[in-house]
Amino acid sequence: RLRPFRDDDVPAVAEACSDPLTQLFTRVPSPYDEEDARRFVIGAPGRRLMGEALDLVVASLDDDRVLGAIGLVIDRHDARRAEIGYWVAPAERGRGVAGRALALL
Repeated sequence: RLRPFRDDDVPAVAEACSDPLTQLFTRVPSPYDEEDARRFVIGAPGRRLMGEALDLVVASLDDDRVLGAIGLVIDRHDARRAEIGYWVAPAERGRGVAGRALALL
């Protein structure tokens, strides 16, 4: 399922975004720590309200744990266009998480 970020997601975001493959294939800062994760999570509602981005957690139906993240970043020059970005936590890779999240989005 897709849901908004919550404060208690910060440790899982920090762990996933400090993974070398996440850093290689996304635009997350490197190094990435818990303060980076906190700023991202806290900033998500504001980015949505400003029409800049939609950032969502990909969460497990069973226990609501963070499997990954997916979102839209609105093109600054053309508000009718957006880029989809996502990452999947290392332990959840290879299970179709990203494909299901994309279909939900």
